[in-house]
Amino acid sequence: MYYVRRAFIWLWRCRHSRGFGVQSPSDYRFVRYVINEHWPYYAYEDLRRKYPDMAKAERRWCELLLRLANEAQTDVCLSLLPPNAAYADYVNAGCRKTQIMTQADDRLPDLKAGLILCTTADLERYGEERILSLLSPCSLLVVKGIRSDRRSKGVWKRLISVDRAMITYDLYDAGLLINDNKRYKQNYIINF
Repeated sequence: MYYVRRAFIWLWRCRHSRGFGVQSPSDYRFVRYVINEHWPYYAYEDLRRKYPDMAKAERRWCELLLRLANEAQTDVCLSLLPPNAAYADYVNAGCRKTQIMTQADDRLPDLKAGLILCTTADLERYGEERILSLLSPCSLLVVKGIRSDRRSKGVWKRLISVDRAMITYDLYDAGLLINDNKRYKQNYIINF
């Protein structure tokens, strides 16, 4: 079923493949060499051996996390996702100096993070503005499950309509947001 679903999504979004329609050179590079990179990274094989039974969709998500961590090269990653050792291992394979913070209880820590991982439910629970306030300049917010249901789609639409300078990437299953005040607001649909 995974392959049928992926084929349908790919056909539906094929006009957004390989950076088509992305005019900014830096955004094009990000799409081509971070989001849609198909060459194997240095740690893929080791992590495949460590997690041999991981589902294909989950491995694809984890490999994206590795590439994003490698691109961000941040000291702090705030993960609001359910605890998962694979996520931490993939992020640390992308950047060994990254310290992964999780929420201690039902409140958010007061720190600036270069990479934040969350779901649309977290955005609703804590509020978009509160989570956006935790982003340091030129940092990255990764939102999982932006099309899981109608409510999640609404949360993602509200997030990208916030009146701030942000670059957003809609990857269908996940959304990426780059907090960059020196650039014009831009929303991209990417065939991932």
